[in-house]
Amino acid sequence: GAEALCGAVGFIGFAVNGALARYASLPTKALFRIPDEISLAEAAVVEPIASAYHAVRRSGLAAGGTVFIAGAGPIGLALVQFSLAQGATQVIVNEVSATRRVAAHRVGATRVIDPLAEDAVEVVRTLTNGNGVDISFDAAGVQPALDAALGVLRPRGRLMVVAIWEAPAGIDINRSVMREADIGFSFCYEAQRQVPAILDLLATGAINLGELITDEIPLDAVVSQGLEELRVNRDAHVKILIDPSA
Repeated sequence: GAEALCGAVGFIGFAVNGALARYASLPTKALFRIPDEISLAEAAVVEPIASAYHAVRRSGLAAGGTVFIAGAGPIGLALVQFSLAQGATQVIVNEVSATRRVAAHRVGATRVIDPLAEDAVEVVRTLTNGNGVDISFDAAGVQPALDAALGVLRPRGRLMVVAIWEAPAGIDINRSVMREADIGFSFCYEAQRQVPAILDLLATGAINLGELITDEIPLDAVVSQGLEELRVNRDAHVKILIDPSA
């Protein structure tokens, strides 16, 4: 069931080419029926947000728990919603992009922090009566965000690293030991079990994907309006969708 951990696994666009092709040949087990209530744009975002669904499940988050999320990209915004659906009472988001901070508010974050203007650790301590959060997610993949995600944990809290990093990461081992922090990792998802569950949540309106999609472009504009736009204005976007049929 843990397909992502298979040694022979292949993800289109990650380990297998073809993500920007007009057509693709796939085995039937990789296909899922999309309910009528879900648009094609929403269906396209199911794959990335499945990583957030899997991470929340692996985190052990219980109803009534408190959560901190470093990063409000597509996965971070999905973490907000899946944490709330799991019963979290506080979901605090740490994000440098103004666009993504607004999106975090709109999907239900109880508090959104601009780390360039506020100290995330101090804010969280105040919000949790000095205790810290139960579960912390790194969905940013940069050192300051990881430091904050670890620093806001309560004793015996759990840090889940979801981000894929571009550089080696450092962890304050002594602090982690003295607080008995539990550090875990989450990669991708269990497609056959988890994708149908996410589709059900979308069909019932329990999850809002509108804030994750900031633009839709045709395939022939993928460089000028997609890759180049992200290079120049990355912080102005969450997810740009490509429509191969346009």
